[in-house]
Amino acid sequence: MNMKDRPKIKILHLLWTGHSGGMEKFVYDITRFADRSRFEHQVCFLAQGGWVADQIQKNATEVKYCLMKSGGSFFKSLNLFKIINDFQPQIIMNHQRNLLSNLYLSFFFYNKVKIYYEHGGNLLSQGSKVTRLFYKLFSWQYRMILTNSNLVKQKIQALKIPDEDKVNVLYLGIDVDKYRKKERNEGFYAKLGLDQKKKIIGAVGRMVEQKGWDDFLSVANEIQLLDQNYQFLIIGDGPLRSELEAKSKEMSLSVMFLGNREDVQDLLQIFDLFMMTSKWEPFGLTVLEALAAEVPVVGYYVDGMGEIFDHGGGGVLLKERNPQKLAQTVIDIFAEEGRLRTFSQEGKKNVECNFDIKTTIRNLEKYYLQLVQ
Repeated sequence: MNMKDRPKIKILHLLWTGHSGGMEKFVYDITRFADRSRFEHQVCFLAQGGWVADQIQKNATEVKYCLMKSGGSFFKSLNLFKIINDFQPQIIMNHQRNLLSNLYLSFFFYNKVKIYYEHGGNLLSQGSKVTRLFYKLFSWQYRMILTNSNLVKQKIQALKIPDEDKVNVLYLGIDVDKYRKKERNEGFYAKLGLDQKKKIIGAVGRMVEQKGWDDFLSVANEIQLLDQNYQFLIIGDGPLRSELEAKSKEMSLSVMFLGNREDVQDLLQIFDLFMMTSKWEPFGLTVLEALAAEVPVVGYYVDGMGEIFDHGGGGVLLKERNPQKLAQTVIDIFAEEGRLRTFSQEGKKNVECNFDIKTTIRNLEKYYLQLVQ
């Protein structure tokens, strides 16, 4: 049979919401860069839509909603039956742990090829009892479990699931071209009230405990004690924002909180350094974005994110969580322009060679073919 005459392999993705997060962006990228001559993707959000859901629809990918109000919305969850039966996917790729939907997949769609992608956040957090229960009850039904780092793979295998060999690492990636370095938008300095003579150290992430923003402020304070020629930008929002803003003001820090932004790739162009102080990370998409923009990364080493730097350079991560030492590391890097330039080039090469989303999608499609043949 001619390749053009072969029916397309249908893949249905299941997510909870269509808001902007790592897993949602991943599915969005799948719909952008998929081989449409061989695969047809449909996306189902169990709850509501959001910015990512809108973007997926713009990619000419069909989007469906179950409209569940909570994890136990029984009657709304039944919409999933119609969605699956109408689309008739060969593969169901699940990115969420909702109990009802996984029960339905186990008992009513057990003959479907299913993949689970573990993004790792809940698995690494303190409240991982639900995650362990999920794997105990439902891991048997998935023909393949994909993870975004070796750290997450090891955590899953430690749960003693049946057939540990079906757990594979598929590193996430980014659209390298989108973040490629370009001329700085000088207008940002005036718009944001920034001092062009001062270096900009920035970070991107949700305002939650995991991201270690208290440590970020501690390091910023130590840097300012050593040298006043630095200013700090934080992009992101979350439950801790007001508390962190108050703490920053109390410490008299030159920190600007920008909230959520849709122009992150442009703002990264004015960063001189990206500082990551997370307490745990299953991976680190924002780090990839910084490296692709040729912004060196400094911070504390945590497993998962550290795997990015195991593949190549791009900055300095300290294993000791010591704000004085990290602050001095920052000052030393800026004192050596050649070192800063080397980190920029190493980081760019690292992302281009190892974390290009187009390569990730091609590798994922190989798994699809392997499972259906």
